[in-house]
Amino acid sequence: MKLYRLLLAAIITAVVLSGCSVVFTSSITGSIVDEEQYDNGTTGSGIADAEVYLYTETAMCSADLTAWTADNSVLPDEPAAGEPTYFLKTITDEQGAYTFNGLIWNELFPEYGKSGDRKEVFMLFHHERYGLQEAPYPVYVVSDVTNRIPLFKLPRILNTARIAGTVRDGKTDQVLPNANVLIWVPKSWEYTAVGNIDTSESKFTWETDPSYTALSDVNGEWEQEISYKMLPSSTDNNETTIIRLTYLANGYIAENATDSKIIDGGWDRDGNGSIDPDEDDGYYQSGEITDDTYADLGEIALADEYNAATLTGTVLNSSSSTGEQNVRVDIYVAEDWSYNSSDPDDIQAATAVDWPENPSYSTTTDADGEYTQTIRFERKPSQNDNRGTTRVRVVFTKDTFKIDSTTDVKLTDGGWDRDENGTIDVDEDDAFYDPSSVITKDRTNDLGSIKIKQTKFNETLSGEVVNVGGTGIDGVVVWLFFTPDHDGNPATPHQDTLIPVVGTTIPTKKTSTQLQIITQDQVKLGRFNFPGLEWEDTTYTSDQSDIGYYIYLPDDDEIVAGVYSGTGTPLHANLKMKQLIAGSNNFISITK
Repeated sequence: MKLYRLLLAAIITAVVLSGCSVVFTSSITGSIVDEEQYDNGTTGSGIADAEVYLYTETAMCSADLTAWTADNSVLPDEPAAGEPTYFLKTITDEQGAYTFNGLIWNELFPEYGKSGDRKEVFMLFHHERYGLQEAPYPVYVVSDVTNRIPLFKLPRILNTARIAGTVRDGKTDQVLPNANVLIWVPKSWEYTAVGNIDTSESKFTWETDPSYTALSDVNGEWEQEISYKMLPSSTDNNETTIIRLTYLANGYIAENATDSKIIDGGWDRDGNGSIDPDEDDGYYQSGEITDDTYADLGEIALADEYNAATLTGTVLNSSSSTGEQNVRVDIYVAEDWSYNSSDPDDIQAATAVDWPENPSYSTTTDADGEYTQTIRFERKPSQNDNRGTTRVRVVFTKDTFKIDSTTDVKLTDGGWDRDENGTIDVDEDDAFYDPSSVITKDRTNDLGSIKIKQTKFNETLSGEVVNVGGTGIDGVVVWLFFTPDHDGNPATPHQDTLIPVVGTTIPTKKTSTQLQIITQDQVKLGRFNFPGLEWEDTTYTSDQSDIGYYIYLPDDDEIVAGVYSGTGTPLHANLKMKQLIAGSNNFISITK
């Protein structure tokens, strides 16, 4: 008997081991409809564009449904970890119909032998209005045929609406393309006794991330379909909600000062009792939005992320009191500052603000000595509490010019420690201008005029030689003695010309008088010019530098000898000095 049992077991094991599984295929077709519309006989109750997920394992189907239920956001296509576990996926057509071709499985012990098998499959349906739902009853398919699945009726668990709006530049009123509109749909809210949404902040709860993001098109317009809960309940559905919008656009922010529809300060999205830095964006709050409607939320104007202002000013040459061209103007815009009070003009002193190491902007003066520069600066004390003011410092430089407090009392000597290394370095010691008034956004801020003093000069001495009757005489030789740096010492370049020494001094320049055409109808006799008279002066205290020279009409012997002998005609008795004044009309008349 024992031998018989062992033999029987061996035979059974051999049969099992020698067998193989059979592969089966099948197709499925079916449709899903809105439960309420279908039961009411409403035409077109099929749910279009729904996602249908097919599973061959119940555990995988249940796991995906559980993941969705946790926060209504994790779909089977994007599991929290790993690859999707569904077997097939399709999308319903306009009538809510769906089809699966190529369902395949294998079975070691087919229900109908090798000729056929029956298998249970599992299905999930997703649509924005209906959420993620499972098939309400078991689904079995038979191999080698197209299985027509009974109609699935899905209860609607969400309201939907389509919202739209437009985004503009608050300063130019131009539309803003490519602006991100972040749409925040509340997780829950409450109603008043009369059925309106209670807008008290404590009655809302929110997600920490936006529910949807829309992008404005080339016309600044955007549109988005949203879904939201049925509240107070799915059976007592008031069909309304309120949403909030925040905006992300490169170089722009939303603020009440630019658009009164914006609420500054943000809100406590995570419910931790405070508005965190990542929650303080200005936002727009809609009115009540109703299920299955289109709501145009209108236009929102965004503000520049930075304040903007225009600076103007003039640089004057003290010698001529006219504008000086090609002066470099370096503008330092404060990087950080605080306010002493709520007054926008009450900024802390310039010595207390933080300055950049390098100029924020650089420009040059035009032919009239004027400069204009648009600047941008931070919104302070914060983006939402923007006073719209700042401070600037200005440094003026030009070769051959002296620029310090001796040229203009509005300038501060000594520079400042721009790199904050504890000392004022050589490249930081330029005199600077601290305007007494703050700079105000969206305004032309005139910084006034600054005087600078030229230190190297190039002037022309013009003149005439006339007879006692005042008539010009042509052909008269004129000598000029002009030696400002007469000792050759670079430390003392500005020295008056020495009195010519008889028998020794030769003229610096010489010319002859001649006819000069003044206008087309006017000429002058006896005119002469000495151009290119150069000198350097860094010590003059008045607005204009001057330098002494001697003018002289030599006699024939002196002309031949080429040396001053004192026998000719000096301008004054004893050959007294005359002053050449920078920036003036230096003209002299000599009577022979």
